[in-house]
Amino acid sequence: MHSILEKLKFVIYMGCNPFLNQIDQLKFKYKYRQLIKEEDKLCYKYKNLIKEAKSDDKKELLRGVENSEFFLIQDKIDILVTSYLCGRAIELFIPLPDRKDKSLWREQPPCSGQYVLTPKGIARMRADIRQEKRELREPLITLLPLLIGLIGAICALITIIKS
Repeated sequence: MHSILEKLKFVIYMGCNPFLNQIDQLKFKYKYRQLIKEEDKLCYKYKNLIKEAKSDDKKELLRGVENSEFFLIQDKIDILVTSYLCGRAIELFIPLPDRKDKSLWREQPPCSGQYVLTPKGIARMRADIRQEKRELREPLITLLPLLIGLIGAICALITIIKS
């Protein structure tokens, strides 16, 4: 385990620079929303094309194309979420789950060698990140009342000295 002083130094280095974390989070959310919008446009586009199609064969073909394009977007979302969570974990020095654990990772696409987190893996990574952030905040939370008390005492001394 780390000493309180080491954790406090790390919090000051990483946690007290909220703009870096916020910028990364905003970039992630923007890219994520773009992919969701792309998914919505795809559904709307193929819904209209399927309605206009006359034969059942054409409708089935369009549904197949829609599914393949939909899964490509889903793959992009999975890769985006995995890279974001792994980046956050690396910043906080959290070890990544073992890639051999099939309940936490899956190969994306199959036989490509690239792995993405499963929903269970995403939940675990998020929980680990939240836990580490909580542990990093503890020294600040314990020192904050002391600092506020010290500032109050200094203000009281200044007031007494002036009067």
